Formats: sequence, C-alpha cells, structure tokens
Amino acid sequence: MVGDVFITNMKKGAELANEVDSDFIIMEGSGAAIPPIKTNKHIVLVGANQPIINIENFFGPFRIDLADLVVITMCEEPMASNEKVERIENYIKEINPDATVISTVFRPKPLEDIKGKNVLFATTAPDSIQNVLIEHLEDFYECKVVGTTPHLSNRPLLQKDIDKYIDTANVMLTELKAAAVDVATRDALKAGLEVVYCDNIPIVTDGNNEKLKNAIIKVVDSAIESFERDNK
Repeated sequence: MVGDVFITNMKKGAELANEVDSDFIIMEGSGAAIPPIKTNKHIVLVGANQPIINIENFFGPFRIDLADLVVITMCEEPMASNEKVERIENYIKEINPDATVISTVFRPKPLEDIKGKNVLFATTAPDSIQNVLIEHLEDFYECKVVGTTPHLSNRPLLQKDIDKYIDTANVMLTELKAAAVDVATRDALKAGLEVVYCDNIPIVTDGNNEKLKNAIIKVVDSAIESFERDNK
C-alpha cells in the first residue's frame, strides 16, 4: 500500500535507459506504485474525485511529501466541488509547502483532424462528465458527436454501446487504453469507419496552461542539475 511493487520490469528498463543518449529519463509508476529505483525529482498526481480521507490519511501524506510538483486532476463538478479542491490544495501546501501545486481538468485531444465528422467517442470517463467532453469536442474540433460510451474498460458494455451507435458514425474516436484496440478499433474498421486516437490533456483550471508546462520543465531541469551534482 505504501507504493512498493511486487513484480516489475522497471529496474531492467532503467538499466536499458541508462544506455540511451539522453539528458533525462521519466519513470512512471502504475496507479499508486512508486518506481523501485532512485529518482532525482518527483511529480505526483492527486485525483480530486477520490474520497478526501484517502488524501489526508493512510499513505496520502507520504506520497504528497515526496513531490516537487503536485498536479490535482478532475477538479470540476460533479467529480469535485470547488470547496473540495480548495481543501485539497490547502492540505497539500500544509504537508509540503515547497511543492508546486496546480489544479487541472482533463480534456480529449484528437490526434488527427475530425472536423465535420460524425464521431463515436469511446472513453473511460464516467457518464457524469460526458456532456462536458462532448461540448469540448464539438466546440474545439468542429465535429458532431453522435454517440459516446464510458465503458472502454468493460468489454461487454462497450460492445453494446458500439452496436448502438456505429451505424450513425463515420469516425471512431477512442482513448488508447483498455479495449481500444481489440474491441473499439476492430469493430470500427470492420464497419468501415475511420479510427482516430486521442490523448487526455490536462487543462489548468485558472486558464494559465503555460504554468503547468513551465512547472514540468522546472522539475526536469532541477532533476538534471541534481543528477549532475550528485555524480561529480
């Protein structure tokens, strides 16, 4: 529960990465797992949608204390109220006053042009936020979302939703995770649809997205400086 892993290939991955001509390496833990190797700096993600007890108790404070940058995600209704987000921000600053804290929401970003297309959107985002994501896609990418499914990680329910909407779409827009390939992509190609994958991009809630970019670069530069200092 503290973040230790039981089985991992990350140590071998780190050994291989050290042979690559690069300035820095990013090691990502899965879920709450902490990479079992020495790292110089840390970025921690905190989901605002989770029960507050998980953040303020158990190993929540431990993970927060490790961070140089804390990115709070899903900072919007109905997943988290403004009051809850503010409470999380204040708690993080209390536990780790040296960390940079940035609140964000996720928005889909298609990796290809979908302007003017009828889109079936497959995601793991819950039903409660679907209308927000549809509005974002239609406003920013000038498409028409004719159907959505939040069941990308539930193959039987995903299949039902695809069967329901596939005849009205000419593009399958899907996150690249869970059943995106073996169900969503397969069914779309079989039906003659174009397949477009999308990223989930963190958008800073105060509108200053440069703040997040700059904070990440600062962590990277600091990690490089720390590594060079330790290895002189």
